[in-house]
Amino acid sequence: MARGRSKRSACFSELDIIKKLVPLYNQARYCRLINGSSVQIYYWMYRMNIQCLPLYFYVHYDGVIYATDRTVPLRRLGSIHSKDLSKEFDMQNLAEPITRPVKPELLQYVAQNLHLKGV
Repeated sequence: MARGRSKRSACFSELDIIKKLVPLYNQARYCRLINGSSVQIYYWMYRMNIQCLPLYFYVHYDGVIYATDRTVPLRRLGSIHSKDLSKEFDMQNLAEPITRPVKPELLQYVAQNLHLKGV
């Protein structure tokens, strides 16, 4: 480690990580850990034929509303202190795209290899 950073770069994809996680989630003792994780979300995205992550909103402590959980000015939608809150959710005014496409092969791998039992 040099100044808090590794000198070697790790090169692995999200699919590599999923391939390590899915066999664990298929075991009864680890299955409950899947709740709320991207693995479970990807499973249902494939089943529902959705190709990008769904949008969600974040309301910061100061009342400013952002698309996603990052307080990036380009993702600012408005404020809860606005007189007309419905105008704050005009997605056409966003300067940056807010959905992240998910690779179809990632969704397909999860759907074919994950065995949901009572989750």
